[in-house]
Amino acid sequence: MNTPVISADAAQKLNQKVQEEIDPRLFLCCNYHPTASYAIGEDGKYMTSIQDLYKFAIDSNCIIKVYKRFLPWDSLSEEERDTFKRFDAVLKQVDLLRAVTDHNNSPQNGYMEKERAERYGEWLYEVLGKPTPETQADFAQLNQQLADMAADLLQGLHYFVACAARQHNRNEIVADWIDRTLRWYCSPTKQEIYKGQIMDAYIANTRAYGRDYPELYQIRRLTPKIQAWVRDAFLAPIEKEQKEADDAIETNQKILNGSTPMVQALRAKMTPENWAIMESRCQEQIAQNEQKKETLRWERQELECKIGQNPLDFLFEGLEDQLRRTMAKCETDGIEYTLLPQDLLQIDVEWFFQNVPSRNGDF
Repeated sequence: MNTPVISADAAQKLNQKVQEEIDPRLFLCCNYHPTASYAIGEDGKYMTSIQDLYKFAIDSNCIIKVYKRFLPWDSLSEEERDTFKRFDAVLKQVDLLRAVTDHNNSPQNGYMEKERAERYGEWLYEVLGKPTPETQADFAQLNQQLADMAADLLQGLHYFVACAARQHNRNEIVADWIDRTLRWYCSPTKQEIYKGQIMDAYIANTRAYGRDYPELYQIRRLTPKIQAWVRDAFLAPIEKEQKEADDAIETNQKILNGSTPMVQALRAKMTPENWAIMESRCQEQIAQNEQKKETLRWERQELECKIGQNPLDFLFEGLEDQLRRTMAKCETDGIEYTLLPQDLLQIDVEWFFQNVPSRNGDF
C-alpha cells in the first residue's frame, strides 16, 4: 500500500493542537481519511495524492478557506506572512488540480474550463519542462511537488493555529469557529454527515433489539424508515402531552363514576358537601384536559403541515438551533464533547430520538 501524501495521524495532531491551544471542543479536520491506494505506479499515486490533498485541505474542513478572519494580518511577522502566502498558493493549486483531474473540462464549455486547463498545463510545464507527463519518472517528479505542497499545507495550518491561539479575542474566535462548524453541518453539501449519524443510531437500535437483516443496510430501504423516525421524533412531545391529558381525563372520570374500590371507599368517608367539591374539581380537570387535547390536536396538524413530505428537510431547517441547545445542555450537565460528528452530532441524535420507537417495528 502506498503511503498517503498526508496521513490521518497528521490531521489528528492538528486537531489535538487546536483543542489544546484554542478550545477543547473545536476541530480543524473532520475525520480526514486518506485514500487506500494499492497502485504500484507513480501515475496512480499522483491521482490519489491529489484526491487526498483536496480531502484534507477542503472537503474535511470548514475553516481553511476563511482562516484569515481569525488572524490580525497587519501584526504578523514577515516570515509568518510569507508562510501564509505559500499556504494560499497551495490551496489554489489543490483546487485546480482536483478540478482538472476529477471534473469534466472541455474548452467548448467556455472560458472558465479553458482557462483552468491552461493553468494546469502551465504548472506541468513549470515542473516538467513539457505540457504532459509521459513516463513514470515524470509522475515521480510531480509526486514530489505534491509532497512539498502537503508539507506547506501542514506548516501553514500549524502556523495558523499558533497565531490564532495567542490572540486576545480568543472568545470571539471560538464563537466564530463554532458558528461556522454548525453551519457547515447544515449546508446542503454536508448534510449527509448528520444523516449518517441518524442511520448509525437506527441500525444500532435495531440490532440491540435483536433484529438484523440485509435490507437494513440498503440506503433506498433505510431512508424511508429514517424519514418516518424523524417525523415521529418531532411529534413525540405532542403525543406525550396528549397521552397525559387522556390519562388525566380517565382518572377523573373514574372518580366521578366511582368505578374502583378505592374511590368507593374514599367516597364513603366523605361528607356530601366534600364529595360535591371533589366532583366539581374532577369535572373542571376533565374540561381543562379536553381543551388541552383540542389545542394539541391543532398544534399537531400545524406541525405535520410544516414537516411536510420530507421530514429530513424540515430537520435541517432548524438543525443549527437544535445543535446549540444540545451544546448548552452538555455544558450545563458537565458532559465533555467535541464538535466532531461522533461526539456532538451523535449526542444530539440520541437525545432527539430518545425513546422514539421505529414505526416499522425494528425497535
